[in-house]
Amino acid sequence: MPPGASSSGPAECPIRVGGIVVVYAVAFQTHQASAASHPGRGDASEGVEPQERDMPYDKLSELPKSVRDSLPKHAQEIYREAFNSAWNEYKNPAERRGDASREETAHRVAWAAVKSEYEKDEQTGKWKRKQGEE
Repeated sequence: MPPGASSSGPAECPIRVGGIVVVYAVAFQTHQASAASHPGRGDASEGVEPQERDMPYDKLSELPKSVRDSLPKHAQEIYREAFNSAWNEYKNPAERRGDASREETAHRVAWAAVKSEYEKDEQTGKWKRKQGEE
């Protein structure tokens, strides 16, 4: 069993991202995501999730620095679209596994969407489009 997976097994959650359906297994260790990782998106002193709105990331420049610094532009677009879709899909805590925050769930879905089309080059450490994915 992967680290953080629950003993009852993951729940498969399909999310449509553009023309791709990403099946995301929702089963992971949770931690309280801090708003400090998103400047201007909440009160970091209270661990508040990003502001309640339909599109948390309107622009690529609003993505977390780690995403902007490591992913190519197209992968960032996939990440943003998947995050926003999951943000809306998992608004209700009952739709999420365990006590995962809405933000944490959306980030995990976004990374799953990126990994469906991109992979990290083992030698350079840079993200590149998977062979045959064009």
